[in-house]
Amino acid sequence: MSIENHYEPPYKRDPEGLAPWLSVWVRTRETIRQFLDSSNPASNMIVIALLAGIVNALNQASSKGYLDDSSIGALIFVVIAGGMIGGLVSLYFLSFILKWTGSWLGGAGTSAELRVAVTRGINVPVIMVGILWIPELLLFGQELFTTEMPRVDASPILTGLYYFFLGIEVILSVWSIIIALKAIGEAHRFSAWKALWSVIIPGIILVFIICIIMIIASVAT
Repeated sequence: MSIENHYEPPYKRDPEGLAPWLSVWVRTRETIRQFLDSSNPASNMIVIALLAGIVNALNQASSKGYLDDSSIGALIFVVIAGGMIGGLVSLYFLSFILKWTGSWLGGAGTSAELRVAVTRGINVPVIMVGILWIPELLLFGQELFTTEMPRVDASPILTGLYYFFLGIEVILSVWSIIIALKAIGEAHRFSAWKALWSVIIPGIILVFIICIIMIIASVAT
């Protein structure tokens, strides 16, 4: 799947009958357009945002070795409660930002259309990749949330399986980025390359603001 540098309306092709949870991986624009043109484009949007938030919270807790300093009970609470809240906030905040920056590049997408793109082009792939958590938890248990993994390190089989799943996650995550750009591009009716810039611009603005704050703080002290 390549990132196209021009926009071709996919509705010239037949988008009917797509299975959206699968087709978004290979027919991203058609899948997004199918929802944008449907009578209920926001179908299951909140539920998907909640589930994606939980998966993202699991990823964050794992990367930070959450169980090094906290209990399993605290982990469960943070992942479920924090993940659900984060999922909802991300849905609306990210859609607003992408609508705003995309409009600078000539994008025509509304906030509602960008919420569809975020839901179907970002959150759905997150959930699909998150399915890997099921076998990983069964195999590696709470060591997924600790810095040290003595049981995994002591077993060549578990170590091999750990890196196998890690490799799959990396590949699917890279693919998910391309899907996200195509979804954003479809909502705005422009290319995935412009969608990339609509994502980069907020980061540039944020870095600029942080630099200004740091300069002001250093002068003040």
